[in-house]
Amino acid sequence: MTTAVRTSSTCLALVLAVACGPTREPEGGSSGGGSSDGTGDTTLISPTSTTHEGDGSSGSSSAGSSSADSSSTGSDVPDIDCQTVLESDLPGVTIEIDSPCAHSLAQAQDGVETSYTIDVTDALMGVESGQACFETPRGGIHVQWRVFSAEQRHCVCDVGLCPAPTPSPTTLVPGETIDGFEWFAYEWDGPSDTGQPFGDPFVPGDYTIEVVATGFWDDGVDPETPFTIRAQRPVVLVP
Repeated sequence: MTTAVRTSSTCLALVLAVACGPTREPEGGSSGGGSSDGTGDTTLISPTSTTHEGDGSSGSSSAGSSSADSSSTGSDVPDIDCQTVLESDLPGVTIEIDSPCAHSLAQAQDGVETSYTIDVTDALMGVESGQACFETPRGGIHVQWRVFSAEQRHCVCDVGLCPAPTPSPTTLVPGETIDGFEWFAYEWDGPSDTGQPFGDPFVPGDYTIEVVATGFWDDGVDPETPFTIRAQRPVVLVP
């Protein structure tokens, strides 16, 4: 996860401490506000979040969940409840993850392509999201992703030193922006600025795919109102 920062003295510290969190997740869930109950289901800890069954498409509400049939390219895959849990306090903006909820460990070590959709229902002015350290925001919204369990994590959290970001509020236009990323079933926090290799392989078990966008927006009262948009989807790795 990322957050908009404004000075070079705090950029790296916030990117590593806030966006990435600790290398080892605390027992019972992620540092990003979610938890795994050991069955592949993920529930966000949010006073505005709700959970309901859906058709797998992105909902129009600011918080909730959608579900789809689980699928896999592997064998001996358990029957799991494949839901995406959604949370957003940026009005009319949600993220939906589109990915099978089970893979064989060998296939995941070879790489898994995961797509996500940023859905904007109404034009929204004064939105600022992004980091000079990371990639250009998609559709005006910068996202960061990770795949994690209570003990292991794969993400592009550490890209090394970076310049201070330049504030650049933008207007979000209605529509959908589809993008994606590839993850591998190995421990990794990113290349840093020293070309860090992958670490230990993931073990079979329950994991969570998370896509998050953070930043500020002008709500008409405070031009720097913080926001978080989050989507989490369970994934099971089988031997």
